[in-house]
Amino acid sequence: MSSAKVAVIGLGDMGSALARSFLAAGTQIKVWNRSPAKAEALSSEGAVACATASEAMEGCSTIVVCLSNYAAWAGIADDPAVRSALKGSALIQLTGGTVSEAQANAALMETIGTGLIEGAIMCFPTQMGTEQSSIICAGPKDLMEQHDVDLRTMSPNLNYLGENYVAPIVMGRASISSILGFLVGTINGAALCQAAGVPLPAYRAQIVQNAELMQLEPLRILDAISSGETEETEASLAVWAGGHEDLLDASRALNVATDFHDGMKEMFELALKAGLGHHDISAMVQAFSAKH
Repeated sequence: MSSAKVAVIGLGDMGSALARSFLAAGTQIKVWNRSPAKAEALSSEGAVACATASEAMEGCSTIVVCLSNYAAWAGIADDPAVRSALKGSALIQLTGGTVSEAQANAALMETIGTGLIEGAIMCFPTQMGTEQSSIICAGPKDLMEQHDVDLRTMSPNLNYLGENYVAPIVMGRASISSILGFLVGTINGAALCQAAGVPLPAYRAQIVQNAELMQLEPLRILDAISSGETEETEASLAVWAGGHEDLLDASRALNVATDFHDGMKEMFELALKAGLGHHDISAMVQAFSAKH
């Protein structure tokens, strides 16, 4: 019988990276994947490949789950043998899902008698187990402390949000909003440059120059939103709205799609109609709230 105390369920790119972070730390693990080949590949690196999810979980105090979606997890958790193996263990759930799915899973784990840590991974597979990794998590504080070593084996950088199981999902989506906004905006800028014959290396150099602003300005904006003090500013919301309109004009002139920015234009218009033009751009948060 294996002496492994950690099971990793789901061996896609991210799940395999999680498993390898344990193996690199010298932790004995059992692994399972719906496609056996992925588990067998890890067995050559020291993991114990199991034929079923329940076999992998059996006897493990820590069960890490990283699947493509909660529907896949629901199918696994419906197995009575899995529920039996889960009882008395701690589930570190790193499968991305919706708020309702996380709530339903928390209720199920409570019924089964399984400790739950809900998490969201905010890094690439190659960064797992390194200082560049990032996991957002929530769960009972004592359970977090008991499994701190396992959590930090996967990610030395943890952002603990308390006991609200929904919090990692919302924080993850909020982070994706900021990341995608920047990345897609960068791609949109590249399309503008290409349409106008501006060399991309020159644009790249400008992105480097913008880096300091992009590091500091979001933090300043969040501080202003937190304090509610949005009137003091070096560039008012109206000024930013004007700059955005200029961007749209350039896009139309160069026949570059404006779809990405059309929604942003609507948000500026809502904020201006609310009388926030003289405020800092951080005041736009009120326009987002007003939408709902």
